[in-house]
Amino acid sequence: MGKKITISEVATELGVSKSAVSRAMNNSPGVSEPVKNRILKYISEIGYRPNAIARGLSVGNMEVVALILSDIRNPFYADLAFFIQRKLSENGYMLVIFNSENNVKKEVEFIKHVIAANFAGLILLTARNQAISDELKSSNMPIVLVNRMLDAFDYQGDSVILDNFKAGYIATMHLIEYEFPRIAYIKGQNESSASIQRYEGYKQAMNNYKIPIQDENILETDLKMGTGYELAKEYIKNLDHRAKGIVIGNDLTAIGFIEGCRESGIKVPEDISVVSFDNISFASLYDIGLTTVDQHVEEMSEQAVRLMLKQLNDKNSKPERVILDPKLIIRKTTKRYSE
Repeated sequence: MGKKITISEVATELGVSKSAVSRAMNNSPGVSEPVKNRILKYISEIGYRPNAIARGLSVGNMEVVALILSDIRNPFYADLAFFIQRKLSENGYMLVIFNSENNVKKEVEFIKHVIAANFAGLILLTARNQAISDELKSSNMPIVLVNRMLDAFDYQGDSVILDNFKAGYIATMHLIEYEFPRIAYIKGQNESSASIQRYEGYKQAMNNYKIPIQDENILETDLKMGTGYELAKEYIKNLDHRAKGIVIGNDLTAIGFIEGCRESGIKVPEDISVVSFDNISFASLYDIGLTTVDQHVEEMSEQAVRLMLKQLNDKNSKPERVILDPKLIIRKTTKRYSE
């Protein structure tokens, strides 16, 4: 296969301007029918496929959707990106991913860049932050929030979320039903609406069954695997006086925690029971067998793309909030409490 042909080379070969080639390919006015037909015939014969970003910049409307997420290394986010990209591609759109590394300043910068570059739309998994909300409200760009809410900052656009309160509740109830007298909770950062709501679900379940919530059993982390591993090493030092049932904010941290326990001779679930959230692909592996709350990542992705396409096709469409129902998947990391 020869070198890639550029739009400039197409224009030179046909003796027309680059803008004429762009207009012909995008069926835009400003080019006569004979010239348009000659351009389309030529690019069909040579198999020319324009670069979507370069073409979008030339006509002021990219057929590209941006996805801003916090950590692409997390399998949950990787799966979201995979399914969103696949569904967008089926509908003629490309996806560009921006990885913020859980940095709110980076997220704001990315949002500004996406708006300035005139992307077709933005799908966002973001923390709760006034600066982010202000950027979103000042834009007319189609925007969809995924698994996050910004209600506290009066953002009322399209969103698809898990019922995270219920997720926290059913995860905790699983350990309550297994008769754990004390239940610890390892939560994510307070900037995340998902983390906040899951913790609220935990507290509601504990209060409903009059189980004391003890400060020493509430821990906050960045929800990374390495942090879970290190946390386990500290937690088990005083295990006789700690809760033996633990709800952990996501699967990645739970897997790190379980590895830290096992490496130190603490058995899961015989010594400690662990339940978490996300149901990432690794969770079902035999050596892990993680009890977790399924977030329906594929359905979440499909709904996000549906909402995006709705806005792209109708600028006056009414905002929707899609709420998915969590499902507890019971595997090998939990068992009934025994002294």
